[in-house]
Amino acid sequence: MQPATKGSSAYKLETLMQPKTVAKQQTRVSKKNNRMVKIRCVSTISVVFLIALFICSRYVAIYGMHNEFENKTAQLNKVKMDNEQTTLMIESMVDGTKVEEYAINQLGMRKIENSQIVYIQPTQGDSMQKIAKNDKKSATKGIFGVISGVMEYLQ
Repeated sequence: MQPATKGSSAYKLETLMQPKTVAKQQTRVSKKNNRMVKIRCVSTISVVFLIALFICSRYVAIYGMHNEFENKTAQLNKVKMDNEQTTLMIESMVDGTKVEEYAINQLGMRKIENSQIVYIQPTQGDSMQKIAKNDKKSATKGIFGVISGVMEYLQ
């Protein structure tokens, strides 16, 4: 407050004038700040949009791979079913009587007669000779070797 002047009881108010340059500088700074805020806001929104777009594209890729997997699984099941049907058809075709009929009718074969059978008597008898090398690296190899030798001899 200013002191009163002589002769008047009213206050003498003087208008305080501020330099206009300060106001212009503040408006320039506030405009720059507003512009920076707008740029930051737009860049943040665009980054969020790009991240969302990337996530959506990955989801679409995963969904496509899932559909492809389902299609391949369906094809695999169909092929398995076809294989089972073909196996059953082959097993039914390879019956002993069907083979015999095919051999007689198509190939012109005949059944064997007793006059065609010839028995051979070996003069020295049956014998077997083991030629394989004897490795003593493990006991299980030796045991399985003996078992396989016996199985070959019995056949």
